[in-house]
Amino acid sequence: MKAERFTASGLWVERQQRKGEPITYVAWKPCISQGFNEPADLLRWVKWPAGTPTGDALRGWLKDAGPEEGPEPNDNTKTII
Repeated sequence: MKAERFTASGLWVERQQRKGEPITYVAWKPCISQGFNEPADLLRWVKWPAGTPTGDALRGWLKDAGPEEGPEPNDNTKTII
């Protein structure tokens, strides 16, 4: 999965997932950064309240992260038995 970024005023969060591994997040606020495995921990660290445009956008972005899907089979796929 290609790394995806969420940016807002003074906040930057990167989401990435390697094949077969859980999603990880790296968050940056001015002068400090932190890594997370759970969105709830990330939200607690960010301290951006729900009900604000940025807080709601961040929560929506976190919910959009689904499990990584495998490659789609195509005509060039060969099976060797």
